[in-house]
Amino acid sequence: MVNNITVSSAGVLFFFSLSLVAIFVFFSRICNREDVRPLILAALIILLRDGIIWFAPLSPPVRKLFLVWGMTGGFLCLIVWTGLYRRTNRTLWTAIGVTLGVGLLCLLFPSGIYRRSFFLPPILAGLAGIALFRVDRYNLASAQDVEDMRPYLGTALVVSAVSLLLWPLASGRFQIALLLAGTAPFWTAGVALFPSSVRAFQREVRFQQQNTDYIFDFMSKIGDLRERDTHLILPPALETILRATHADCGAVVTEVEGELRIRAVHGFFPPPVPIPDIVKTKPLALRNYLEQIPLGFATPLWGEVLKTGTPLLIPEARKNPALAVHAEDRVLHLRSFMTLPLVINQRVSGLVSIARRDNPQLFNRADLSRAQSMVNFVALAMENYEAYARLLKARRLERDLEIASTIQESFLAPADVSASGADIAAVCRPVRGVGGDYYDIVSLDGDRVALIVGDVAGKGVPAALVMMIVRTAARLALEETCDAGEVLRMINAAVSGSVGEDRFATVGIVIINTARGEAVVASAGHHPLLLVSPEGRVQGEFDVEGLPVGIEPNVRYPSRTISFPAGSWGILYTDGFLEAVNRQGDEFGLQRLIEAVQNEAEALVEAGRSGARAVLNGVVSSVSAFAEGTPAQDDMTMIVFRG
Repeated sequence: MVNNITVSSAGVLFFFSLSLVAIFVFFSRICNREDVRPLILAALIILLRDGIIWFAPLSPPVRKLFLVWGMTGGFLCLIVWTGLYRRTNRTLWTAIGVTLGVGLLCLLFPSGIYRRSFFLPPILAGLAGIALFRVDRYNLASAQDVEDMRPYLGTALVVSAVSLLLWPLASGRFQIALLLAGTAPFWTAGVALFPSSVRAFQREVRFQQQNTDYIFDFMSKIGDLRERDTHLILPPALETILRATHADCGAVVTEVEGELRIRAVHGFFPPPVPIPDIVKTKPLALRNYLEQIPLGFATPLWGEVLKTGTPLLIPEARKNPALAVHAEDRVLHLRSFMTLPLVINQRVSGLVSIARRDNPQLFNRADLSRAQSMVNFVALAMENYEAYARLLKARRLERDLEIASTIQESFLAPADVSASGADIAAVCRPVRGVGGDYYDIVSLDGDRVALIVGDVAGKGVPAALVMMIVRTAARLALEETCDAGEVLRMINAAVSGSVGEDRFATVGIVIINTARGEAVVASAGHHPLLLVSPEGRVQGEFDVEGLPVGIEPNVRYPSRTISFPAGSWGILYTDGFLEAVNRQGDEFGLQRLIEAVQNEAEALVEAGRSGARAVLNGVVSSVSAFAEGTPAQDDMTMIVFRG
C-alpha cells in the first residue's frame, strides 16, 4: 500500500522545484538561451504541483494523483524541448497519445485511477529518452549542445524511470528521495546548460577569430590585384564567404545591362534554374555555362531577393519546388541553400547564393546571420574598392584633389535629414578640398538615430584616408551593436595599428531615441555635446571622458545617458569653429559659439518656428562675420539636431 505524502515532505519538494525554476530562468535571461523555455514550463508545472500538494487541504490519494500528473506534464515539456532540435517530433505525439489513453482509462475506471497512473511517468521518461537519442546534430548546429549532454541526460532518465516505478512501494524519507530522483533529468539539464553555454560562446569566439583570418586573406588577395576592376574581387570574395559558412559551392549574381548574370562561381553550384545534362558532369563546362547565360529577373528565388532585399534561407532544398530537381539529382545533389542581397551604396546591386552539397549539416539561422555579416563586409569592401579605383583614376588625370573631395563628400550623409522624428542638419567644410573632418547620420532600428562627428589629426588626403577608415569601422560597428561606447571601441580597434600614432582621431557619438526622450553620449577625446532646452537656453556641455582613437589598441569607452525631451537641440562640432580667427588674431572660442547658438535658438522659439538648419546657418554666419574674410585654419564640421 502506498504511504501518504506528508505536508512537510511536500514542502521539501516545493523548494527543490523552486530552485529548478530559478536555474532555468537564469540561463534563459542571463545567458540568452531561448531554447530552455520548454524546460522552464516543465519546472513551473512541477512547482505548481508541489505548491498545491503543500498548501491545499487534499486527501492522500489526490496528492498522489497530483504527483503523477505533475511529472507527466514535466516529461511532456522535456520531449517538446528535444523536439526543438529535430525536424519532426513524432515522439511528442506518441507521448500525448499515451497520456490521453491513460487519462481515458482513469475516467472510465475511476476505482483504480491512482494505480493506473503510476506507470505513466516512467513510460514518458522512456519516450523522452527515445526523443533524446533521435536528436541529429546535422539538422541544427545548436543540437550539438544536446548531443554533448546526451550521456548524462540519458542516465538521468533511466534513474528517473526506475525511481518513479519504485516510489509507490516506498515510505517516509525514502519515498521523498525517490520522488526527487524522479526529477533528475530536469536537474541534469539545468546543470548541463552551463557548460553548454560556455561551449556555444567558445564556438562563437572561434568563428570570430576565423572570420578575422578570412577577412585578412581576402584583403590581401584584392590588394594584389593589378587591375582596378570591381568584378575582379568577386571570386576571392565568394571564396571567403564559403569558407566562413562552411558551404561547398556558391555564385555571385549581378545586374549587367538590365539582365541578371552570374559573375563568379565556386564549386559545383546548382542554381535555381534548369541545367542541361551535358554540362552537369563537367565543372568547367558548368561554370562557363552559368557565366554566359542571361538568367532574367523572372528567376523566382533570386528575383524575390533582388526585389525585397531580404535574405532567403532554405534549410532543406528538397522541400522547395525550385530546388527539388537539384536535390534529387545524383550529380548535383543539392542539400541546403541560401541567398543574400549584395547591397552597395544603399542599393541592391546583386546577390550571393551559397549551398551545401556534401556537408550533411543543414543551414540554419545562425549560418544565415554569419553569411549576411560576411556579405555586408564584402559589399563595404566593394564600395571602398570602387572609391579607391576612382581616386587612382583621378590621379592619372591629374585631378586627384578635386576627385578626392568628391569621393569624400559621397561618404558623408545628406546635409539635411529627418530621421526617427528628429530634425537634423549638418555641414562639413574642409580647408584643402579634402580633409580629416567627418560626420555621419545612421538610422537604427526603432526610433533611434546615431550621429557621429570625427576630427582626424592633420589635413588633406592622408587625413581623409584615415577618415574613411573611421567611417567604414563605424558603419560596421553599428550593424553589430547600438552601444555608443562599444562602437567607439570597435572604431579604435580598426584604426589602431592601421595608421601612425600621429594620425589619431577624436570622435563624438550621440544615439538619440525620440520616442523615449533620451540620448546616449560617448566620446573619444572629442568636444563635449552642447545641449539646448526647448526654450532656446543653452543648458551646458555634456562630456564623457575617452582617449582619441588610434593611440592605444585596447581601450574601453564609457557612455552616458541624458534626458533629451522633445524640442531640445543638440550640437556636435569640431575645433575648426572654435579656432576660427579674425584679423586681430583673436579666436572665435567656446563662449562666442554658445552665444551664437543661444541667439539663433531663442529667435526661432520667439518666432514660433523650428529648424535645425536655421540654427546651423546662423552659427556659420556668426563665424564668417567674426573672421572678416580671414582664411580658415582648420576643417569645420557641425551637426545640429532637434528632437
